[in-house]
Amino acid sequence: MINIQHLAALEKLHREIHSLYTAIYYITFERRKTARSTILSGDKEIPVDEKQFRRQKLKVLEKKTITFVRLLSKIEREVADMELEVFDSPWLN
Repeated sequence: MINIQHLAALEKLHREIHSLYTAIYYITFERRKTARSTILSGDKEIPVDEKQFRRQKLKVLEKKTITFVRLLSKIEREVADMELEVFDSPWLN
């Protein structure tokens, strides 16, 4: 079996990026007050500073996206460095 390092970390980052984007989307485009306030507080309605929230989430999203791309490059190098016989394995056919 092929063991590609960093794959679990890549999957985790992928989920985190989607989660961040979803939060940014709803705070930006969803116009229901309840939906906005519950993003941060669960069931409690509290005022949300949307501009500050978006800035913080966008910074985190940018960092995680850069990390994701770098990790993807590492995985690509790992796969490229594997010996050809690994890919001639019957389980791939």
